[in-house]
Amino acid sequence: GLAMIRPRAVKLLLVLLGICARIQPVRGQFFGSFDHGVASGDPLPGRVIIWTRLTPRSPSMPFAFVDWRVSQRSRDLTIDTPHAEGSPVFNGTAQASADSDFTVKVDVEGLEEGKVYYYAFYAGAARSNVGRFRVPVASKTHVKELNYAVFSCSN
Repeated sequence: GLAMIRPRAVKLLLVLLGICARIQPVRGQFFGSFDHGVASGDPLPGRVIIWTRLTPRSPSMPFAFVDWRVSQRSRDLTIDTPHAEGSPVFNGTAQASADSDFTVKVDVEGLEEGKVYYYAFYAGAARSNVGRFRVPVASKTHVKELNYAVFSCSN
């Protein structure tokens, strides 16, 4: 009796753990890569939107957690380098899912007007390219020079 229950209990436990592992990703695993790069846009004084797309490792993966980090220094974006005093790092976690084609869009607030920031995304062992943006200044501020870039995609 007892000897037969143990193998069945172990099998059941392994099956349940396997199901949970498939539906709940664990940080530190390889979930995919950032093949589509990064982008920033919709800038407003004190805020900007950053974007990326995680290319999933497996088409059956339902979702993954994507961490993001924004700093005034690009070296603050390496995983093993803590940020320095005086260089604020904004960060958070977003969920990329099959419902949104694994895209991540974050509205980063609290940024200093007129400053340049760098940003990157992380999913397990993968890190995106580092992006760069400048936060616009309030509309009544005098600007000596203003450059625009326009980009358009067509399918």
